[in-house]
Amino acid sequence: ARHVGPTLDAYARRSTIAGRWPNDAEHLARFIRAPQHLRPGGAMPALGVDAADARAMAAYLLTLH
Repeated sequence: ARHVGPTLDAYARRSTIAGRWPNDAEHLARFIRAPQHLRPGGAMPALGVDAADARAMAAYLLTLH
């Protein structure tokens, strides 16, 4: 299997998103919805996630200690 990004294990311990933005619920939900907006040229594609689902995904990721 080919891996593009880092593992999500212990995601909540990270201090930044895409090496630049604070790792908080607001920025993470924005990154999930529009990754190219926060990191142009990055490997993560837009997945068509709506705002509510992005908030739920961010809340879950921020529980991974």
